[in-house]
Amino acid sequence: MKDSHRAMGMRTAALACGLAALLPVLDAFSAAPVVPKVDWRAEVYEIDTEANTVLATGAVQFIYQAEQKAVMTCRRALIELGEEGAQVVRMTAYGPVEAEMTTKGRYPKHITAKCDTSATYVHESRTITMLGNVAGTMRQSNPNAKVRDLALRGSKMVMNLKTGKITIEGSKDKPAVGSFTLPEKEPEEENTPEKEPAE
Repeated sequence: MKDSHRAMGMRTAALACGLAALLPVLDAFSAAPVVPKVDWRAEVYEIDTEANTVLATGAVQFIYQAEQKAVMTCRRALIELGEEGAQVVRMTAYGPVEAEMTTKGRYPKHITAKCDTSATYVHESRTITMLGNVAGTMRQSNPNAKVRDLALRGSKMVMNLKTGKITIEGSKDKPAVGSFTLPEKEPEEENTPEKEPAE
């Protein structure tokens, strides 16, 4: 009896050790970061090898794909590269700039925005900051959402490409303004009393 208890205890300890060794592997898979893919296109590139920058002009398009999908378009942008020259550290698009973001999930949200001054993408924070007379719209795809479209206006808008969160700010003279459109209600069925058959 003692031998069987001892063997059972050894098997339990071995199983516990095996699970303890497996947990970090499972955590690594579950917490694996999403590696963003960043591309840009333009008609003309001016490359400064000493400053590690690229000046892009003419139909510039910036495309980000990871947790969310985002696209920026403008006529002129300055792209700052990393030390190795392969990774985008920062990109500043000069206005007017148009940007859009589509969130992931069962009911994606589609955000479009325009600004007059500039829009800056920062790779470390995965954010796009738009400045100067910003006007944006967020459209819901959830049919049960209480708000269908949300219109936003302000002097600054920040799109968080990690979380899909949108922040809009105003100024002292011109506060941020938001307006929303309610979903159209389905017409209710009229309950008409049934006529009794004639005797």
